[in-house]
Amino acid sequence: MLLFGAAPVTLCLLTSSDVYLIGIGITFLIIAAVIMRTLATSQSAFSKLLRSRSEMSALVAALRQSEDHYRYSVDLNPQMPWISDAAGAILELSPKWEEITGLPLKDALGNGWTSAVHPADLPGVLHLWNKVTGSVDDPAVDVRYRLRDRSGAYRWHRARGRPRRDEDGTVLKWYGTLEDIDDQVEAESALKESEERYRLASRATNDIIWDCSLERDRIEWSEAAFEVLGYSECLKGTSRSWWFEHLHDDDRDRVTDTLKRLEDAHFNQWIEQFRFRAADGRYLNLVARGYVVRNKDGKPIRLLGSLHDVTAQMQYEAKLKWAASHDAMTGLPNRAMFAERLDQALDDARRHGTCVGLIVLDVDRFKTINDTLGHHAGDAVLHDVAAKLTKRIPDGATLARLGGDEFAIILPGLTQEQARQEAVDAVMGSLTGSLQHDGRHIDVSLSAGGALAFRDGMNAEELHKCADLALYAAKSDGPGQIRGFTPAMREAVDREKAMLTKRASRLPTIISFPSISPR
Repeated sequence: MLLFGAAPVTLCLLTSSDVYLIGIGITFLIIAAVIMRTLATSQSAFSKLLRSRSEMSALVAALRQSEDHYRYSVDLNPQMPWISDAAGAILELSPKWEEITGLPLKDALGNGWTSAVHPADLPGVLHLWNKVTGSVDDPAVDVRYRLRDRSGAYRWHRARGRPRRDEDGTVLKWYGTLEDIDDQVEAESALKESEERYRLASRATNDIIWDCSLERDRIEWSEAAFEVLGYSECLKGTSRSWWFEHLHDDDRDRVTDTLKRLEDAHFNQWIEQFRFRAADGRYLNLVARGYVVRNKDGKPIRLLGSLHDVTAQMQYEAKLKWAASHDAMTGLPNRAMFAERLDQALDDARRHGTCVGLIVLDVDRFKTINDTLGHHAGDAVLHDVAAKLTKRIPDGATLARLGGDEFAIILPGLTQEQARQEAVDAVMGSLTGSLQHDGRHIDVSLSAGGALAFRDGMNAEELHKCADLALYAAKSDGPGQIRGFTPAMREAVDREKAMLTKRASRLPTIISFPSISPR
């Protein structure tokens, strides 16, 4: 309009010779400039308004999308977000609350949520909540308690929260989450119960449980290790070298050789018995049972197992074995062990071309001592005889009590020349003596008979019979005598047996007939 309408008129006015008309033309130019500037400013403002509205629409859409994301996140989140004021009253709570507990969401605001808490947990929860909300520090709340669900059952939940503060440090609100951890608590309880059962079972059996990491060179021990072994370092764990150092010197190489088999992929379980030095210096007999844990490449990485102390059991077995082969009164080998030692001595003599001497002894007038002075006196005599004979016999000899007042001495590894003298020296000096018992003086003497293997008898039975014949001959000579076996002794016994048999055949035979009852 200015360009095609007012421009020609304005141009005429400006080119006229009249000053007034020129002033009007200049005014038209000023008005046109103002109009053009106004139009330009309006256009810019309008453009900015359009852009602002476009940006606002995008912001609103983004905000709506963010709200949708938050809503869906809250709905899908297993945790329940909550917000409370500075005093601890709940302001906002996840809709999941109503879904889980069955209580209306509005009823849970403020302190209404406490109605769903287990009565046994509520006092502790409220005490902690009041404590942290009233604290001036920067506290955080982390507490477990049970909530009642729709079915009326209680499930464990975990509540966590932290405060949001302003620039002055004043608490504005509390933000937190509520999470269902019932499965976790149940698993923890089951694990704790399992560990407790394992611990009690371990203590009941007094077994030491150990876990050896081959990669870290570390052995972890159960509490029983301190109780059995006595080392306080077991409570903190030890190295494998510590364990090897306490093994008995005679067992260390054998155990080491066994553990070298760990590289064998088929070696997964092992049992080993060894001696281990306890803190008090004693060596305990332990039985180790282990299981090898391997990685995917078959390389051993861990050893798990137990140690069982069998020291008392082995001592008990040793006592039983000793009792089965020894005389309880004197502690000497009994008849069973005497027979084993005699057979062994004869076998060794055959291999080495030596002889074996056997001496049998008994206490003279032992029955009279028992009858007149009592069995306590007789027992004292047997103890005294056993002690004296034990001191007199040479090294390598065996002294045994065969029963009653009868003793025997096995002298192995003798030569033909020294056999008789060794036999005599073994007992002479112990044949007679005296004993004080209960203020009484008891004279004690022994009679003895000896025989030599492979000359008087080829086996244990024959040798023992010959020694008995020699003892019989010695007792015939009087108390305190010793005789060696001679063939004449056997001949004399055979003649005596023949005479007794002949005399018995001459006795009249009495025949009795059954009585016949009259009909």
